[in-house]
Amino acid sequence: MELLDTYETIAEIAIALTGFSGVVVALQSRGLGGMSSRARFFLTALLYWSLGTVFLAFTPRLLASFGPEVAWRVSHGLFALFHLGVFVWVIRSMMQQRAQRVYAYRVVSAIGVVVLATEIAVALGYLQDLAPYTYLLALLWFVFLAAACFVELVIGPASPASEAA
Repeated sequence: MELLDTYETIAEIAIALTGFSGVVVALQSRGLGGMSSRARFFLTALLYWSLGTVFLAFTPRLLASFGPEVAWRVSHGLFALFHLGVFVWVIRSMMQQRAQRVYAYRVVSAIGVVVLATEIAVALGYLQDLAPYTYLLALLWFVFLAAACFVELVIGPASPASEAA
């Protein structure tokens, strides 16, 4: 099973993002109560994507003993289920917050749907020759989303007062 070491490296990057986000939260406010709803959304999304990446990066290795086809299909299936759950949470949260950058969110959502479609395709037995690479794509997508949330936390408004301005 190729690329397993690469997946572990991606997991390490995700762990670093999670740790740095904790530092940012600690420096910007006095706990979650001092954060704006927007900042809480980005922190929660960052945690979903980064910690999801950490756990999902190790799934293929854990399932390798069942054979490559089963390992990839189950790994992609688990990834697709998690991805779909987070996707639904993000859409619902954005609708509740009446997200302002609708165009950017639509582009990100469209790319996310394509990544999700590749996960589902492999889980259903298609694209088996590309399974390690589609899994890599999905992991990189989650790390990218976590990094985007980290940037939002660092440069975005940190308090309810600055959010209203």
